[in-house]
Amino acid sequence: MRKSHEAIMDGEQPGWQEAVGVDGTTRMFGYVPPSLPPRDFFLSVGQTKAEAFAAIDAATRRGIGLIPRRVADRRLRGLGGRAQFHPPTD
Repeated sequence: MRKSHEAIMDGEQPGWQEAVGVDGTTRMFGYVPPSLPPRDFFLSVGQTKAEAFAAIDAATRRGIGLIPRRVADRRLRGLGGRAQFHPPTD
């Protein structure tokens, strides 16, 4: 066994690790070591980093895109409020 795998296989808690596969794709792996229930069973699940962060990146872009719209909306509401509630001129 490689030294890099000892902490995973002999560990006492689940975790995750990022690794580049033989195809050059970076993947994130979640794992549960064999010392945890169910005993003597190693479970590891991997997903490419791009797939894992696609939803987060899309939400971030949407959120950033909403900022100028909110600023413009507040400015327009402020201008409309001033025009509607100015003191009477006599």
